Amino acid sequence: MDRTTTTNSPEPPKPAPTVQAYLDLQMVFVFLNGRLFNCALPNALITFQRKTGAGGYFSGNRFATRDNCTVVHEIALNPSCFAEQTDTEIVAILAHEMCHLWQHHCRTPLKRAYHDRVWAAQMILIGLVPSQTGALNGRQVGVRMSHYIEPGGLFDVACRELLANGTVITYVERVDAARRKLGQKKRDSKTKFVCPGCKWQIWGKPDTRVRCDGCGELLVTTAKP
Repeated sequence: MDRTTTTNSPEPPKPAPTVQAYLDLQMVFVFLNGRLFNCALPNALITFQRKTGAGGYFSGNRFATRDNCTVVHEIALNPSCFAEQTDTEIVAILAHEMCHLWQHHCRTPLKRAYHDRVWAAQMILIGLVPSQTGALNGRQVGVRMSHYIEPGGLFDVACRELLANGTVITYVERVDAARRKLGQKKRDSKTKFVCPGCKWQIWGKPDTRVRCDGCGELLVTTAKP
């Protein structure tokens, strides 16, 4: 009689928090580099840096090995924002900074912190629309810039694929009650608007008035009164 003993294999140990946090970001970087930049970008040193009023920043040639044989660029992300952002928003910030890396590596590097038309064109190409306000019709160049996601654009499609299997960012910074209340207040100030014709959607301030170019319809809010 053949007796087969089945034993449950122990689960592999989970990566240490530091390893996991940076593996998450590197995995997203590699995915976006392939899908949005045709693998043209060199690896950057991704760091966590708290910078008031900024979700992240890019700094060219910021790090080097001690013998100075290898020089790498820095992409910094602000972990203080993570708890109040979705994975989509965090991935979009990384893609925003990767456009700065693209300009520094593939075009003429800027000599000062600025978002110019070359950077803006690349953002639009990958499906992130630059905007000082983070909403439709905002100024597309300047020192301090945000963006919004083009519905159905390259980034939108790629990010949905990336997130299809669940959470991408494992660790987020904990926030106290006061900061959570402030974050909720900021989220409540965002209103969803929908075109009655083609159902195109945008987010904006409650008093935003936008007309759809395709249908000519004035977008209406879906917010509850």
